Amino acid sequence: MRLPALTALVLSLLLSAPAPAADPLVRAASLGVAPGDPPAGVTAGLAGTPGLYVRLVVPGSNAERLGIRPGDVVLSLNGRPVAGVADIFAAGLRDGTPLAVEVWREGSRLSLSGQAAGNPRETYEGAEVTYGAVPFRGGHLRDIRVMPAGRPDAPVVFIIQGYDCGTMESPDPEQHYRRLTRGLLARGIGTYRVEKPGVGDSRGTPACADIDLETEVAAFRAAYDRLAGPGGVPASRIFLFGHSMGGIEAPLLVPALGTPPGGVAVFGTAVRPWYDYLMGLMQFQALMYRDADPVEAARQAEAAREPLRQFLLERKVPAALAAANQDHGRALRDAYGWDGGDRLLGRHYAFWHGVANAPLVEAWRDTKVPVLVLHGASDIQAVNGEDHRLVADIVNHYRPGTACFVQFAKTDHGWNLTGDRETVRRQAREGSAPPGRPPVNPRVAEVLADWVAARLAGPPPAGGDACAGVRLTAAENR
Repeated sequence: MRLPALTALVLSLLLSAPAPAADPLVRAASLGVAPGDPPAGVTAGLAGTPGLYVRLVVPGSNAERLGIRPGDVVLSLNGRPVAGVADIFAAGLRDGTPLAVEVWREGSRLSLSGQAAGNPRETYEGAEVTYGAVPFRGGHLRDIRVMPAGRPDAPVVFIIQGYDCGTMESPDPEQHYRRLTRGLLARGIGTYRVEKPGVGDSRGTPACADIDLETEVAAFRAAYDRLAGPGGVPASRIFLFGHSMGGIEAPLLVPALGTPPGGVAVFGTAVRPWYDYLMGLMQFQALMYRDADPVEAARQAEAAREPLRQFLLERKVPAALAAANQDHGRALRDAYGWDGGDRLLGRHYAFWHGVANAPLVEAWRDTKVPVLVLHGASDIQAVNGEDHRLVADIVNHYRPGTACFVQFAKTDHGWNLTGDRETVRRQAREGSAPPGRPPVNPRVAEVLADWVAARLAGPPPAGGDACAGVRLTAAENR
């Protein structure tokens, strides 16, 4: 039988077209338990054997499918002892991984077995969510693009996350990045995120906890190049949003990009030398967060001053510092969470060396795109708004009228409405913080969306008002 010419041509094209590339990344899996402190008597009979007490089993999780119950104590996972949550993460569970869990229940050891199911993917109403893979250093990084349905031409905010090695994904729809994503979707703006090396679904790359700052910035650069590459989003419609440590990495990233983005926004960050910033954090964060004694906090900061100076500014290795002076090792543990090896606050010491010596002022000088600097007045992690105002001042010195600063009242590091600083201190002092998650401040997403829309309409004029088009309320300062 002979096909009509047009039909034959279409069929030929379909048969010869390459199949869509298979996802090289297998979904990560989690056990799905929340830990807690065991009630008295629960661990009697374990004779000091470590374990993780299960306070809560997540509905629909692998733990529930295995038959783990609240009140159990997880003793081992796939033959490896479990003393805490870190041991579950270290198991590297993936979709299809065999599961063999030993638990202690009501005085007896039980063996439970099954197969892990991968974590569910994020979903958003009225949006299209695409999971992809970014080639990087011999492996791949998981990326997630969330676009308004039917709007492939929508602008995109590339969210650059904070310092830790936790996943950018969350099953919790109220996680702060997911709430920001929903707020931007409501304004017709998409978001893009990428996992750090070795985190979540990412595979075949160095582990996040072992890399330096340069490698992490290179990973974000690889993701940006993929997002803005052939068939991707025009660079002029991409806007970086650096949150926390991401606000330090964003200006380091921009000058290295082949095609710069439409603008850079940051929230809850720093521009002072990291050593100076950290000393201030040690002196005042405990006062703000726990209503701690300011004199005692100042004494502890002074005790850490010299070892931190040698560690951060002279780039000395923590173990060598501790070997030369036991007090220095103790100070690094107390002030910076040193684990006795190569890691502080969960990151390799080389990462912190890079942060402490990053040329941030020069980087902001060379970030030759419009800038939005956001600060929450109750942001305990970022301590105060002076660094944020300073970023805007630096940018406006070199490019007058291109940096807009906005401060949100009663807003914390994750853009929650927690009250003013005195309220936060009083609640810490009295233990009177309201139960549950505080409400989100929707103004953060709204101001960011206003700024993106204004920048798409055109760059701010030289010497003009960089905040033009950004609608502010009486509770927001410029």
